[in-house]
Amino acid sequence: MELIKLKLLDTDGMTLLTAPAAEQVSLVYMNAYKPGDRVSLEIGTPGQYVVIQFEDTMAPALVYVVKREINFHIPFGEQAITYSPKSFAGACHIIRARFATPEEIAARRNLAYNPYDEHGDTGFFPHAHANVETRGEAVFAARNAIDGIYENDAHGIWPYQSWGINRDPNAALTLDFGRPVTIDELRLTLRADFPHDAWWTLATVEFDDGSREVLELHGSVLRNYCEKCGKFYGLETILHSEGVPRCSCGGTVKPDVVLYEEALDEKTLAGAISAIRQADVLIVGGTSLTVYPAAGLLGYYRGDRLALINRDETPYDDMAGLVLHASLGDVFSQL
Repeated sequence: MELIKLKLLDTDGMTLLTAPAAEQVSLVYMNAYKPGDRVSLEIGTPGQYVVIQFEDTMAPALVYVVKREINFHIPFGEQAITYSPKSFAGACHIIRARFATPEEIAARRNLAYNPYDEHGDTGFFPHAHANVETRGEAVFAARNAIDGIYENDAHGIWPYQSWGINRDPNAALTLDFGRPVTIDELRLTLRADFPHDAWWTLATVEFDDGSREVLELHGSVLRNYCEKCGKFYGLETILHSEGVPRCSCGGTVKPDVVLYEEALDEKTLAGAISAIRQADVLIVGGTSLTVYPAAGLLGYYRGDRLALINRDETPYDDMAGLVLHASLGDVFSQL
């Protein structure tokens, strides 16, 4: 009978907690984690499907394990900002693992879901890696593409981590399943943090059997449709139209693309980002921090002296060292 052994190890490899080997195991660790701590899972025979939950605030994941022992390193510092602030915090943690049932293995599911993925040869799949990750930062790591977090109207700390390509036209992400798989649907979620995602226009998906799919991420002007009745028109119809193209039903014919408003000045935006990154103290006033892309700029601040001044609460109040719910004019008039 196949068994799972689960252990919690410290940075020196010393065992902090273990449980008897079984088909389903769990650990309850009643201490705060320290840098270097890691979860170790051992199985007798590689090539097993295992349901893991290495953090009780995160969802379980069905993974394919190809090594006798795999490890998950408890995230700290920069690595931790891609996880919920509630995860790996406090002094009570539940860690679980069990073998997947035949029904779970055969069920139609998201094969590209693994919130416990890490850099390197992890020994369990799915696993994502890429030839470029913006500035090598954790918030732009390839693993973020398969962590199951789809919130996409900003970028930076959780829940807005994503794979970042640093505008590299040769950027490529590899998703490894560890064994042959059958898929019938492919879904991509793009960041909607304008103007950053204006860079994405086309993606080519290549499979290891030699086949490929080309995805027009913002649609195509070769396809056009009526906003009233939905009838589709080719490019020739648009080219030979006078003025705004009209459908036979009277509706407006629109290109099958995602349209944007005017972009912010790139130099101005880049200058703001650079200044925020280098700032020792950052004071943000008179904004709800809910309108992007301006709100997303806060994610570039690396310091620990953030002050927020706004009449109402903002989504970033918990991050600030000083929060004043007052009129910006009233506050500055007293300085």
